[in-house]
Parts: sequence; C-alpha cells; structure tokens
Amino acid sequence: IRDAGQEARDAFDNMPEGLQQGDTGQMLEARADKAEEVADALEELASEWEALEEPEEPSEAEPDEADEEAHDAWETAQDDYETARQEFESEQERIKDEATDLLSDMPD
Repeated sequence: IRDAGQEARDAFDNMPEGLQQGDTGQMLEARADKAEEVADALEELASEWEALEEPEEPSEAEPDEADEEAHDAWETAQDDYETARQEFESEQERIKDEATDLLSDMPD
C-alpha cells in the first residue's frame, strides 16, 4: 500500500505544475495521501496486535478465596482479550477492504 502510494506521489511530483492542479493531479495526490493513511493505520493496528497478550489461567491447586478472585479476574481479562481480538480482526478487515478499494482505483 505504501509502495502504491509512493508511485502515485512520484507520478504527481513528475507532472508539470499546471497539471498537478488539474483533475488527474488532484486524484493522484488524494490517492497518495489515502494510501499513506491506510498504511499508517495498518502499522498502528499491527503494533496493537503485538501488544495484545492472552491472559494466563490461574492454577487450580487448592482453591481458596484468593484463588477464586484470581480466577474471576482471569475470566474478566479473558473476556477483555477476546473483545479486543474481535475488534482488532474487524478493524483489520475494514482497513483491508479500504486498501483494496483504494488500490483497485489506481491507474496502472
């Protein structure tokens, strides 16, 4: 995506200044900007994914009140993790769709 954006930016930069202000120039500049935006969003999403850790389940040896609290805390953390994972996958799919749409409109 970043490469496609750079190609659009290079094509824009190589146009005569008068053509840069025309429809084609403006389209190339908008596509280059959008490609950068999508690439940045994907990188941010990848960083969030790398930081997301699945919580470890507490041990089941001789449960007492503290163990029950730990287990409840683990279940809550597990639920939070699953919610974050689902949100990540949804956002990843949205960004992929947006990038696909953007790239399909790029001139060859």
